[in-house]
Amino acid sequence: QTILMGAKTFASIAENLTFASNLKEVLKPYQKNPTKHIFVIGGREIYRQTYTMADYYYVSLVKGIYEGN
Repeated sequence: QTILMGAKTFASIAENLTFASNLKEVLKPYQKNPTKHIFVIGGREIYRQTYTMADYYYVSLVKGIYEGN
């Protein structure tokens, strides 16, 4: 599976990951193979750029109040 995330999210967990600086570069192989899935895990900017492209969404609800950055 492919997980797509923004640069800040990438920097926060950067372990055994591949970096691409262009969204079109990442999406090109998937345009030819619509049965493959990409999971977008944030942050805000990558959600903004991909929100209208999604066929469906998985949404998680985490109960509680947590401090973020």
